Amino acid sequence: MKLKLTWLLTLFMAFVMQFSFAQEKSVTGTVTIASDGLPLPGANVIVKGTSRGTQTDFDGNYSINVNVGDVLVISYVGLKSTNITIGAANKYDVALEADNTLEEVVVTGYTRETRATTTSAVSTVSAEAVESRPNASIAASLQGQVPGLNIGTGSGQPGANSVILLRGIGSINGNIEPLFVIDGVPVDEDNFRSLNNNDIANITVLKDASASALYGNRGANGAIIITTKKGTFSENLQINYRGQFGYSVLPDKNFDVMNSPQKLRYNRTINNGALGSGLSDAQINAIARQANTDWEDVFFRPGETISHNLSLSSGSELMSSFTSLGYFEQKGVTLRSDIQRFNLRQNLNGKSSNGKFNYGTTLSLNFSTNNFIQNEGTGNLSNPFLVPYVALPYFSQFNPDGTLNTVGSGLDDFDNTPFTALNNTVLNTNRTEEIKFIGSVFADYEFMKNVTASIRFGLDYTYQRGQFIEDPTSVYGQTAAAAGDAEFQGTNAENYSRDARFNNLVGLNYNNVFGEKHNVDFSAFMEYNKAYLNTSGFTQVGLNPKVFEFGTGFIPATTFEDLDGDGLAATDGTEFPYIPGISLNEITVGIFSYFGVLRYTYDDRFNFQGSVRRDASSRFSESNRWGTFWSVSGSWNITNESWMDNSVFSNLKLRASYGVTGNDRISGGFYGSDDATFDLYGQGAGYNNTVGLFATQIGNKDLKWETITQTNIGLDFGLFNNKLTGSFDVYEKVTDDLFQSQPVSALNGVNTIFANQGQLTNTGAEVALNWTALSNPDGLTLSFFANGSYNVNEITELPGGIDEVLGGGRTNSLRVGKQLGEFFAVRWAGVNPANGNPLYLDIDGNVTETYNVDNRVWTDKTIYPTYQGGFGFNAGFKGFTLDTQFSWVADIYRYNGSLGVIEDPTLTTLSNGSTSFLRQWQQPGDVTDIPRAGSPSTRNLLTDRYLEDASFLRLRNIVLGYNFADALKDSNFIQNIKVFLQAENLFTWSKWRGWDPESSFRNSDFFDYPTTQIFTIGVDLTF
Repeated sequence: MKLKLTWLLTLFMAFVMQFSFAQEKSVTGTVTIASDGLPLPGANVIVKGTSRGTQTDFDGNYSINVNVGDVLVISYVGLKSTNITIGAANKYDVALEADNTLEEVVVTGYTRETRATTTSAVSTVSAEAVESRPNASIAASLQGQVPGLNIGTGSGQPGANSVILLRGIGSINGNIEPLFVIDGVPVDEDNFRSLNNNDIANITVLKDASASALYGNRGANGAIIITTKKGTFSENLQINYRGQFGYSVLPDKNFDVMNSPQKLRYNRTINNGALGSGLSDAQINAIARQANTDWEDVFFRPGETISHNLSLSSGSELMSSFTSLGYFEQKGVTLRSDIQRFNLRQNLNGKSSNGKFNYGTTLSLNFSTNNFIQNEGTGNLSNPFLVPYVALPYFSQFNPDGTLNTVGSGLDDFDNTPFTALNNTVLNTNRTEEIKFIGSVFADYEFMKNVTASIRFGLDYTYQRGQFIEDPTSVYGQTAAAAGDAEFQGTNAENYSRDARFNNLVGLNYNNVFGEKHNVDFSAFMEYNKAYLNTSGFTQVGLNPKVFEFGTGFIPATTFEDLDGDGLAATDGTEFPYIPGISLNEITVGIFSYFGVLRYTYDDRFNFQGSVRRDASSRFSESNRWGTFWSVSGSWNITNESWMDNSVFSNLKLRASYGVTGNDRISGGFYGSDDATFDLYGQGAGYNNTVGLFATQIGNKDLKWETITQTNIGLDFGLFNNKLTGSFDVYEKVTDDLFQSQPVSALNGVNTIFANQGQLTNTGAEVALNWTALSNPDGLTLSFFANGSYNVNEITELPGGIDEVLGGGRTNSLRVGKQLGEFFAVRWAGVNPANGNPLYLDIDGNVTETYNVDNRVWTDKTIYPTYQGGFGFNAGFKGFTLDTQFSWVADIYRYNGSLGVIEDPTLTTLSNGSTSFLRQWQQPGDVTDIPRAGSPSTRNLLTDRYLEDASFLRLRNIVLGYNFADALKDSNFIQNIKVFLQAENLFTWSKWRGWDPESSFRNSDFFDYPTTQIFTIGVDLTF
């Protein structure tokens, strides 16, 4: 009987197990956003009560093994979680609604908080907005994405730096750019060419003092926090590949120069003695038939973009990993302009089984090599953006045998300009190689209830090798040694730099909830930043043309050149021209800080934050080394009031903040003026040619922190179940103790010293709007977004109580009540119809032919924009997507030096010129804007003749894509394929007469490398 019972029990258990296994199955589905129907990548899909789960892929798809009766919990930050009970179906699609409790997490660098509790002016940019953009630098992709954030991309050179302003310019000579932090590590804000855009998860922009004051001196101009992608716990292996290929072209230049027939006839008309003067039409036509060169075709080319990115993410119950490999190559639109980049990233996160101990690493290793053009934005005749417009069109670019002529006459003179420039481009080298490592190691441990200790170590390390070579056979290289009289010519200059920036942070956090309504969070930190810059270099003049390409062609320094033929070495060493020059430098800067931040929330309605930070900077003397920076802020979640029930507002929050931040970067650069408080001396030739010492700088031990006091009032809102959301902010920033040069008596051996003097104020307003117009998951989805900002600066105080400081340039004069960067110029009045002479207005507004610098007036036109913003839409229909982003800038001015050169009447015998010369004044009564032939040049005078409106509206990005998710829903290998066409900078509308109205907030343009139009085709694969 017992044996029978045992067998029956065994049979019963086997049946139960078989039945259970029979019920386990794989279910799939798609998670979308209810408001717009767009797929939701990265949503968590967890079996309730277990640690089993997965995440949705790039297109919102998921697959998971479950049993009938299991409950799936599907969640995403900022959206309401949804529970699904598994039944007989095998596919469960979910649309997540917006969570009006605003639980979106906001990263502020040192801490994290929810959108509901934040008291700061904060904007975020998602990964989708930047990751696929074909720009070598992430900074270029941010323009128009955030109200108040101005990105000045002053060059189309692949990988070029941008100037970044947040809420205006906060200093005259000090640092003006916001702090950048990547995964908790402060990084160089002027170098992003080696970083991979595809690794970015999100970007948070901290604008007001309550957010940026946490960074003390480094947060004076705001902070931009970049978080990179990470794996997810309990996630299956997911593989993503993105590939792009495309080309780039120059935009329309909005000006024209003369072709051969036009130039020859113009020379004949003005009889300037150049080719064409005195020739008949037949003779001119014969010459033009032989050569009518468009030098643009010689110096410019279509650029190319190639990008490959592979990422792998996975996670177990206690560990997650994200790994990516990237390759990016971009050729510029002119010869010898390109970037090639390799990226490797490994982010690792882990936790203990009880969740009290967390740790992780973020490691990014990058290598890039850049080839640069020479003398961009200058009048040097090796600038490839100048040469095509001054080169004479009746010169042929070809040799008699049809090959490209890169020699011409072989002389470095004006007539030979295009050939010398080609010679330089083809034979010479200007290259930079860079190795960049950004990494951090961090951990936190809840060692007692509600109390957590944390530690983080970070490093931003950059190694660069720059190489500049003038081939001894090149036109430029042939005059390198002893003005060309020495036997061996050519130059090889190399420089090396090692920049290591260490960051160490330890912290203690206490968080608790009392009485279900009182949430208290207090954190205390101690931070140490230390940075080391080592640079070295050499310049070797004299290369053996037979072997120099292999690095063995340096002529020995002991080689004697008998330049004067007397058989004796000159005592001044000039007959030993091959002695190399060497350089070596080392700079160290550091900051030690301790600070605390207190947050308090009452009943999810009222939020308060206060912070205090003490910083000690190595840039100041001991008496002024320490600075104290602080902020207070609060917010009121009005929609959580009972009387707001059933309101059209799904979110309404009022914010206010006030605080003080500091700036210790005296001359702007990270390592600049680290010794401004020291007396410095140099050596030179003294009495009887002996070595002597002389003062090069008088230190100012009273130099102290530049401080910025900022007030901000803001309103966040959402209407109609958050179909319409937005924010509005107004602010005032006041910079005191500005870093400026103070004149001293020349008897001291120097003319100026660094000092704190003056005050600058920025006031502005910002608005951001998002509207979900259509949200049919099975049909059309359509949403719109727009943002805009207004900012104006004003000089409110100058040294010594004076009202005005006049400089010798266009924008370096200062006046109380005027803007920093405002043009101070003589007003141009056109051309005298009677004689063709230039006309000006004197200081009283009277017309005169006499130019006088004392007639300069303030123009109310500045190099910094008053208005800035962006807008666009995102649309979807049955797998198709169309996304656009426009950016715009208004009320910004710049001097058009490029136009001034090609309209200079004094250059017409030497170079080509603008077609505007064809309407030049010729006889009394002519009404025109071009002065007579032979009139004096005006381009270098301090006038507003070429001061132009550089406002623009640009279609910054447009992407048309198609997802094959539905076609692949039964595939066990490829989860999704997306193909897309993309255009960057497709259209630009502007009054600017040149290639590109956008700039790095410089006061003039002179044939700079313009921002290019980029067209790419790409594919995303998810496995």
